[in-house]
Amino acid sequence: MLKKRKTWYLICALLVCTLVGGSLWALFGPSRPIVISKKTTYLTGPIGPDGNVDYWEYVQTERAKGATPENNGAIPVLMAMDLEPWVNAEQRSFAMEQLGLSDLPATVSLPLRDEQLKAEAERWFAEEALVQFGDVVHNEWCTQNALRAVSRSPWTAGDFPPLAAWLTRHGPAIDRLREVEGRTYWYLPQHASQANSDRFLYAEICSGDLICEARNLLRMRAMFHLGNGDLNSAWRDLRAEFQFCLLANPLSSDSEEFYRRIGLSESSLALHQLVIHPRCDEALLQEIESTIRGVRPPYYEPGTVLFQRLKLLQGVGHDYQGFIDSEGEQEFYYRKAYSISRLPINGNQLLRRINYWFDQVAAAASISDVTQRRAAIIQFRNELDNAMANYHDSDSEWRLYLSPVLRTRVPADNYTLEYTFGGDADFYCDEAEGRLQLLQGSIALQRYYLRNGRYPATWAELPDELPPMLTKDRFALSDCRYRRTDEGYLLYLLGWNERDDLGTDWRSEYYRGQTAFRHERLHYGGTDWVLSAPSPRFELLLEKIEVHEEDDFDFYMGDMDLYEMDPWYDESDLHAEE
Repeated sequence: MLKKRKTWYLICALLVCTLVGGSLWALFGPSRPIVISKKTTYLTGPIGPDGNVDYWEYVQTERAKGATPENNGAIPVLMAMDLEPWVNAEQRSFAMEQLGLSDLPATVSLPLRDEQLKAEAERWFAEEALVQFGDVVHNEWCTQNALRAVSRSPWTAGDFPPLAAWLTRHGPAIDRLREVEGRTYWYLPQHASQANSDRFLYAEICSGDLICEARNLLRMRAMFHLGNGDLNSAWRDLRAEFQFCLLANPLSSDSEEFYRRIGLSESSLALHQLVIHPRCDEALLQEIESTIRGVRPPYYEPGTVLFQRLKLLQGVGHDYQGFIDSEGEQEFYYRKAYSISRLPINGNQLLRRINYWFDQVAAAASISDVTQRRAAIIQFRNELDNAMANYHDSDSEWRLYLSPVLRTRVPADNYTLEYTFGGDADFYCDEAEGRLQLLQGSIALQRYYLRNGRYPATWAELPDELPPMLTKDRFALSDCRYRRTDEGYLLYLLGWNERDDLGTDWRSEYYRGQTAFRHERLHYGGTDWVLSAPSPRFELLLEKIEVHEEDDFDFYMGDMDLYEMDPWYDESDLHAEE
């Protein structure tokens, strides 16, 4: 009996040791080698020196496909602008060589990085504009906000002499940016020195920021031409600026698409200033309308799935680091880039299942029947939720990695499948689309005024050829509202809750009676557009500075989009007083 008991104990001990040893080996032992093939990885090449898939080289090769000297919008930027700090001299020379260009010296440094301009502007504010702060921080704050103001409304040399002289001095170089007309592609070769842990993040932010800076220069000068009554020059600059918003690449990333949304929103505001100018005639209105017709902000469509899959393969791994800050979504994805060979085998199984679901949702989006399409997409969402819950104890981490991929929009019935970070991207997309709609409405109203000498009493008086997209607000599925006023008219879209407060409740007092374009749908309002005699809003800059000094919290928070949506934005602006 004792012998049998000892034998039983020995068997149990061997089983326990086997189980514990196997578990420890699985956790801490060498990873199972994975052969790079179609069975284990989505991409099988090119192979880097370490034997793994070189995703950086893959992205560069794929982004270069289709780029030509005739259609690449990055070429005018390289030829005209000093690209510091995003692209240094070595990287710029490399890009020029890859594109077959002569390495000509760039002649335009960005206004906020031109020390001579900044010094002249701060001196002018202190001496001429009667803005006496007594310290450099506030003078620089004035300069930054002046640059914002002159890119949003007409102005003259008397409004800001230092900048007027600067634009005249750099006019020939800025003219090169107009060469973007007729170009639709964006490809900026990236130097090998950018191949570090954050290389994908850098490449995306670099492209987006450079496009924004080029647009700012053109829009700033267009407002200067408009203030001087030169509508033809203003239109040429604004047409080129609008074209920069349309540059794309088959592998356009989240950051680049995000910049396009903001660009379309800001371009609509600038074009509105041209539309309402007293000297704008029907021929020019027709040109503007032809340029913007059919343009839609970029949503997350099934066609962009390839690049989203690629980002998934780069990002998925067990070394989860989490968010850096509220603006660090892209940094989050690329902080730790793992090749497929470093993933556990179950990770590859998950990726294969996800690739299958990607194909399913792309097929679902093409279903013509609305009910069936919705059902197919909902099924995809539920299957993915279940997979995440079964694969990992806390599926929130995987949601963070997958969120940009899972936002699939079906334009036909405005159905959106949103995940964790869909809100901000869709908000800016809704804003851009709303402004484009209102711009078309403003063109129609101005054309009616030129033909009849008055604005229509009701929206129904406009001709039947009004674009159908103006009849509904896509975000709220609400009617576009129009009211004639003593100043001109009020044209706006209802807010998300379909609240109609005559388009005035969400507008700052500092914009009443001026040409205003406000969008605060994020909280409670909508989009409104007030037309009056076009006058420079530059005068309001001093009022804004005074309000800022008085720490008017309501005004400060009510104009947050001035900072958050502007490519000139610097977080230090918000803490200048501190």
